[in-house]
Amino acid sequence: MFGLAHESFAKHGGSFFLEKNGGVLIVSEAVLNNGHEDIQKKRQEVLEVVKQKRFDDIRKKELERHEALETKRDLSGVMCMACEDESVDGVFLFPLCEEAHHYACLECLGSVVENNNYRLVCPECRGKGDNTGLDEYRKMVGGNEEVSALVAQLQAPDNFSLTHDLPNEAVLLTEKTTVTMSNIEISMKLFFVLLEKTRVTVNENFSITEHYRNEDCIGEHGMARETPICLVRRYESVSPLALENIERMAPKSIGCSLKKLDLSDTGLINILPKLRINEDSEVEEFKLAASKEEYITEILEQEKTICVG
Repeated sequence: MFGLAHESFAKHGGSFFLEKNGGVLIVSEAVLNNGHEDIQKKRQEVLEVVKQKRFDDIRKKELERHEALETKRDLSGVMCMACEDESVDGVFLFPLCEEAHHYACLECLGSVVENNNYRLVCPECRGKGDNTGLDEYRKMVGGNEEVSALVAQLQAPDNFSLTHDLPNEAVLLTEKTTVTMSNIEISMKLFFVLLEKTRVTVNENFSITEHYRNEDCIGEHGMARETPICLVRRYESVSPLALENIERMAPKSIGCSLKKLDLSDTGLINILPKLRINEDSEVEEFKLAASKEEYITEILEQEKTICVG
């Protein structure tokens, strides 16, 4: 099945964050599994047509070659080359090559395609470059049908409170959704994606920390790791929505420990006055560069100095 961990940009518990349809989808594997069986049935129906056409072509070639029905191959009673599940047990198997020497089940085909490798290749046809089984599956699958079908059913909420305990059902956050954050610490990656794609409201006791792909991206306030961040954004365009979000934020409303900051020719420079930088931060590098006044509007409006550790 589609790999949430691979396609997501952040995770928390059993839930994953994906950028979809111009917004942010929060979904768990359990929710996605609910539609997986129906999707697999549709895939089987499509591949069954291709499979039978291939069998017809094989039988026609063998009749021409041997001119006797008794010499034709038995194309039933085969097994998956990877997991060894057998067709006699009711498992749908699809030929891996034009000659149908070896087969694979839908789950194994999906796993190989998901990991983007060619491990399931007919050994007899490998030298010919015959990867028709995987190629047909890739063509049929196209994008991620499970996620696409799920997103099509969702309606973005007007308001969403981001907390340590995420909802069990899938949620699609868009530019029309006001995402409220308070009493939590979230990873820098999650924060900046939400900043670009939703209406962000930052309240009390909010902070950001360094992002680690395989770790949870949300922590409770008071239990925060406060891992020093490396905020590097150079020559990066910023959406009007992100700039609006930054403008609405109160000064020093985003807590953080700072290790490195390099903001060069980007509208994100304006986020600097919004940071509440830990005074104990050991800043190794601090760089600001702006070729346009609009990049530093928020800084120029500040009457007080900005503490950077």
